Order: sequence, then C-alpha cells, then structure tokens
Amino acid sequence: MVEVVNIVAGGDLDYELSLGALYTHFESIPKVETHYDPEASSALQLRFEKDGPLCMIYRTGKFVITGAESKSELLYTFDMLVSEFGEINKVNEKDVNLEIYNKVFTGDLDQDIDLSTFGIFVGLENIEYEPEQSPFLSYRSTSEKGVITLASTGKMVINGVRSKDEAEHLLEELKEKVQNFNSMED
Repeated sequence: MVEVVNIVAGGDLDYELSLGALYTHFESIPKVETHYDPEASSALQLRFEKDGPLCMIYRTGKFVITGAESKSELLYTFDMLVSEFGEINKVNEKDVNLEIYNKVFTGDLDQDIDLSTFGIFVGLENIEYEPEQSPFLSYRSTSEKGVITLASTGKMVINGVRSKDEAEHLLEELKEKVQNFNSMED
C-alpha cells in the first residue's frame, strides 16, 4: 500500500503579472505567508495556511502548487489562489485549469533488502545504485512510469507518477521482483 505525501500541480492565468504589486496585495492579507525576493527567485511565494502547500506565481502568469498531501488540500489551495486573483484581476475561476504534474508516494516492503545484490539481480539497466554517493537504490521500471527510491530497510519513495494506481502498479512490480530475488536466495 502506498500513501501520497506530496502533490505538485500548476496552471496558467494567461496574462502577465506584476509580482511586486501582487506581493503588496497578498502581504496585506492576514494569515497569508508571502515571500518575494526578485534577486533570489523569479517567483512570488505564498501559503494560505501555516505549513500548507506552497504557491509559486511567476510573472508570465504560470503558477505551481507543491506540498499538498491530498487532492482536497490541493483543490482548497487552488480555489484560494484563483479566488484571490478573481478579486484582483477579475479572473474567471472557470477559465483557469489545474494540472497535476507529479505525485510523490511512500511505501514499505516490510523487510530489509541487500541493495547491492538486489540491484545486480534486477539488472543494472533498470537501477542506479552508487553506495559511495547515496545509500538508496533507484529503480526505474521498463513498463511503468515513475521511479522508486529504495532504502535497505524496504522503505521507499515513488515519484514521477500522477495517480495512486500508477504508484501501486510500480510497488507490485517491485514486490514481485523482491519475491523472485528472495526465492533465489533461499
């Protein structure tokens, strides 16, 4: 079983923005955390809730929302953002689309695994493992989208997918490979 821990989504308002003016506007709203440093970043950053999803708004009108842990949290943040733009620039909420770019999931094999031996068993063309650089093995499926970053404890992060079904398929594929690996070791 996998659990979503981060959803990354974005969209386009279809017009250029004055980030300085937006910063001033959002800074005046209580409970909205804002950050804008044009020398350090090309985005205005804001959060509608403390520790909530981060909205990054660009001069081009494009925006990214990251850090949502559920679709409802993502949609709430999106609604807050578009509603605020509706008040400022008369943006029609129905004209702004939100596209999910990536979801990050966690999972667990519930067993320890020797990553070096497992990596050789799976095939070097499907993995990236350099223990001198990182203690994690990256597994890329040949049949599914996404990448699994696997720790020797069996805990994993799955990213590069857009749905829980895709993440579950990747996990099941990896579990089958681990079972085959374990039966070979016995």
